[in-house]
Amino acid sequence: PRRTWDMVVSIAAIAGTAVVVASGVFIGVFSLAFLDSCAPQRCSRSGAWAAVGSSVVVAAAIGIGGLAVTIMRLTRRRVAWPFALGTLVGAVLVLAVGAAGYAAAVG
Repeated sequence: PRRTWDMVVSIAAIAGTAVVVASGVFIGVFSLAFLDSCAPQRCSRSGAWAAVGSSVVVAAAIGIGGLAVTIMRLTRRRVAWPFALGTLVGAVLVLAVGAAGYAAAVG
């Protein structure tokens, strides 16, 4: 039998992941737009680009992979919420590490 709560939690976690990744992309691109005011003596533009770019790409890959696994498990009527929640947590952690890398680069 299909567990309704499992499907609801899984869908909510995957939707949350989509919002987090989309917000991360928006904030990342927005923060890179203002690197012109960054003093070259204490600012690494390439480090900022690397931190933002890599974290956004990895977070998107985690989101897509987690979405695929969650859908596969839901269609096979297996428990899916831990994978969906892990996808959300993984995306948040990767974007947080990217934000810390950006802050260190422009510091």
